[in-house]
Amino acid sequence: MLFAAWIWGSEMNTAILPLFTGYAQLSKASFCLHPHSVAQREEAPIGSCKDMNSDWPIPASGWDVASLTSLFASDPEELGDVDVNVEPGSDVLRITLKERGDLDVLMVASGEQILCSVLLTAADAVPARPEFEHRVLSVHKLIPLSNFGITQFDGAEWYELFGALSSHSNAAALIEEVAVLAANAVDAAEWIGEWIEAGGEPA
Repeated sequence: MLFAAWIWGSEMNTAILPLFTGYAQLSKASFCLHPHSVAQREEAPIGSCKDMNSDWPIPASGWDVASLTSLFASDPEELGDVDVNVEPGSDVLRITLKERGDLDVLMVASGEQILCSVLLTAADAVPARPEFEHRVLSVHKLIPLSNFGITQFDGAEWYELFGALSSHSNAAALIEEVAVLAANAVDAAEWIGEWIEAGGEPA
C-alpha cells in the first residue's frame, strides 16, 4: 500500500527529523484516531512494563535525550528488537521498531513534556479533507492515548499521530506510550489508506 510506504520508508523517516526542532512550538489541530477496526486492533503488551520501573528510576531532573536513549536501547520486551539513534546536532530520539516493519517513532523531551510522534501523510494527499477531519473529531474517544495532529513539514501540512507525557513519567509509561502509538499508527495506515483509495469515506 502506498500509504504504508510513507510510514515505513527509511528515507522519509530520516528526512522528517528536522520537523522536531523546536517541536514544543509547533501548532497542532488535535483530534483522536479512529482505526479501521478497533475490535481487531493489536493491543500493545504492557504486562511486564512495570518491572522496568525498578531498573530504570525516573531521573531527578526528568528524562532527557540521553536517559531516553539508554532506556530504549535496552530493547524493552514490550517493544521487541529496537534500534535507537540521535541525529548529530539534534535532540530528537528516533526509536525504530524492527518487529513493526522498521516503524520509526520520534521522541523529544522538551521542558516538562515528552512528545512522541509518527509522521503519517501529506495533508494534500487526503481527499475530502473536511469530511476526513470531521470523522476523526467525531470519534475521538475511541482511542484516548493517541491523537491526530496537523503540523508543518517542508512547507506543507502533514498529518501526524502523537502522544505526550510528563518528563517525570516512569519508564513503564514511556514504553507503553511508544507501544500504543506504534499500534495505532498501523491502524491509521490501514484506515487512511482505504480513505485515499476510496476517494473519501470508505464503504
